[in-house]
Amino acid sequence: MHRPPRRWRARASTVLAALLVTGGAVVPAPALAAADDQLISRVNPFIGTQNFGNTFPGASAPFGMVQVSPDTGGQGGYDYQQDKIHGFSQTHLSGVGCSVMGELPLMPTTGAVDSVDPDAYRSTYSHDDEDAEPGYYRVGLKTYGIDAELTATPRTGWQRYTFPSTDRANVLFNTGRANQRVYGSEVRVVGDRTVEGRVEAGNFCAGKDRHTVYFTATFDRPFTSHGTWRGSTPHPVSGTRPVRAATVPG
Repeated sequence: MHRPPRRWRARASTVLAALLVTGGAVVPAPALAAADDQLISRVNPFIGTQNFGNTFPGASAPFGMVQVSPDTGGQGGYDYQQDKIHGFSQTHLSGVGCSVMGELPLMPTTGAVDSVDPDAYRSTYSHDDEDAEPGYYRVGLKTYGIDAELTATPRTGWQRYTFPSTDRANVLFNTGRANQRVYGSEVRVVGDRTVEGRVEAGNFCAGKDRHTVYFTATFDRPFTSHGTWRGSTPHPVSGTRPVRAATVPG
């Protein structure tokens, strides 16, 4: 397994998205001693990601609210034996026995956004171009030539996308998809750098539980246009005029 650099690499043509996720109360984590780099280098986050181990290789902080990780399938969201990524969602649990979490997958793409089918934007990837260590994940999206990097703080997930030279670089938010049932969701575009909303999901192991994940996502540079879709109906918006709300029923 290739090891990523300790600090994010500075590159041209990158887009950084920070997502703040809120929900129920969280007990603050105790102060931790400085991590021993030698011990960290021995951790393999891919252990348990196949044969129904249902773990995930993405980034999370100790006792954090956010577990930002790639989604390929399986009850934990990531199955090592799958060869396509359909997004990078903000919440995951390891070792589950039923499909759970996986709210708000984001997917960077290039080219036209002319389909309302989220699976049309999946990307192939290779484990030879994939790295993970505690608190950091990186993968190359072969379909688009995009390099995706993930890290997290206790309440924020950071995603950085390095795009190839293109005049159509996109980041897709799918509020209607999770690794469990989605009862409803809402998204708002605020200005030219921020997307916010909520996702109500649940039905873990066929239960009656429901919870709501609220989010706000801020980009490090303005976007030039945006749009939404609901079901099979797209709603393109020219320029950066605000979208007040687009609601997806369960």
